[in-house]
Amino acid sequence: MRFARRHRVLIVLLGLGILISVLVGYRIKKQQAAAVPRRQLEIVVGRGRAEPRGDGSTGALNERKEEESCPGSPDVIF
Repeated sequence: MRFARRHRVLIVLLGLGILISVLVGYRIKKQQAAAVPRRQLEIVVGRGRAEPRGDGSTGALNERKEEESCPGSPDVIF
């Protein structure tokens, strides 16, 4: 009890210093979290029907896409 009475100013100043440092640390952490750019969400407006695959292989899809993109070109395998 004598120690607390003798050093009460020092104890109060130390307590206030700890409180202020905790509040400043919290504030800095909050500001840094707000400064991080948020990832933009991809908004899906509607859904279309699935495209038929033909025989079920991806090869048929690739051939069909090549034909659509290059009409009149000779048969070339990429």
